[in-house]
Amino acid sequence: MLLFMGDRGGSDALALRLGCSREFLEEVYRRVDGNEQRGWSIEALHVVHAALSTIGNLFVSEEDFYIRLGFFRENAAAMAVSLVEAITAVALE
Repeated sequence: MLLFMGDRGGSDALALRLGCSREFLEEVYRRVDGNEQRGWSIEALHVVHAALSTIGNLFVSEEDFYIRLGFFRENAAAMAVSLVEAITAVALE
């Protein structure tokens, strides 16, 4: 999420990529960084999902992605899919 906070595209690019303002992204980042596990809104979860889904587009190559983040693009995609699956499972309970 820090990569998106430092994005030079401005608030319009952030809104397009993640669907939120910089302030909202900072709040979501604070919650992620603090390992908060309860009370997440669907809007905040959407920001996390959007970040995981689009982070791969910020890098030219898989190597650049791995060097900068320490994991592979498919790991980010799998986390995004898992988030949707977890929300769906909770909704079905």
